[in-house]
Amino acid sequence: MFVYQLNHKRKVEYDNKEQKWIYSSARIGYYSTREKAEKTIEKYKTIEGFRDYPDDFVIEEYEVDFDDFDFI
Repeated sequence: MFVYQLNHKRKVEYDNKEQKWIYSSARIGYYSTREKAEKTIEKYKTIEGFRDYPDDFVIEEYEVDFDDFDFI
């Protein structure tokens, strides 16, 4: 089974010493399908703070094995 994590990750400055980008990131949520995450992106593109950076949404896919969890 897969879970899809949706983040909005925007580059804010470059750290010359470390030679890497520094990001401003907001975790939006987890979804059971990629399609649900994509629909959420469309909604967030209308919200102030997100609509100015519509290309900064990132969907990451994770495989989940529920046998690793102990549900009480």
